[in-house]
Amino acid sequence: MGKRTTKVNYGIDAPSIVRNFLITGCFFIIFAVSLLSFSNSVFITFCIGLFFIAAFICLAEGFLMIYSSKVGKYKQCAKLIDLLELKGDEKVLEIGPGRGLVLIAVAKRLTTGKAVGVDLWRTIDQSGNSPEVTLANAKAEGVSDKIELVTGDARHLPFENDTFDALISCLALHNIPEREGRKKAVNEALRVLKPGGKFAILDFTKTKEYVEVLQESGAIEVKLSANQYLMFPPVRMVAGRKPGE
Repeated sequence: MGKRTTKVNYGIDAPSIVRNFLITGCFFIIFAVSLLSFSNSVFITFCIGLFFIAAFICLAEGFLMIYSSKVGKYKQCAKLIDLLELKGDEKVLEIGPGRGLVLIAVAKRLTTGKAVGVDLWRTIDQSGNSPEVTLANAKAEGVSDKIELVTGDARHLPFENDTFDALISCLALHNIPEREGRKKAVNEALRVLKPGGKFAILDFTKTKEYVEVLQESGAIEVKLSANQYLMFPPVRMVAGRKPGE
């Protein structure tokens, strides 16, 4: 995805979940240690072991999610962008760019093209999520002239039909809580794509649902990858294109 500068920080995905895993793990350790002062009965020993196991699981999941955001996501998203087979002159839309990791990586592959990001900029989905942070990261990476940010809802994209040559989304659509809303977002993605335009979607859940909606809506060459383990939780990629041309 290109060399990262030291001034860039793309944050942590699902920060509240990461925090809860780490805090819960610490509490389980405290509970286990507090039981050490009690009599060494079989039950107490069992509880201590159980608390330490629970602590290990919670802390491991928290640290794996941090690793995923800071290391694994870069490698996995490079594979996602590869699916678009960009030539450099495309106008590319990302749904849910957050702090810009994927959007900026796309911009680096463009010559005369443009990378447009549309987001609601919710910090619950990514720490420090805001258009100002994304623009600062784009400037630090030297691609601010190829980036455009728009505030909008994936279910009602503020763009005309057949606007974009390619579309990408990474860990965004699952944040829409209701199935009907996710269906609208997927259909909106197809609407704003030009005929023949390619799409690539990465998520850790609901990917089979996306495939079903895309196929029902007429998308062609739709493919669902196997589980990808560079990120945690494991993710899958959905790729295809809008019919035409």
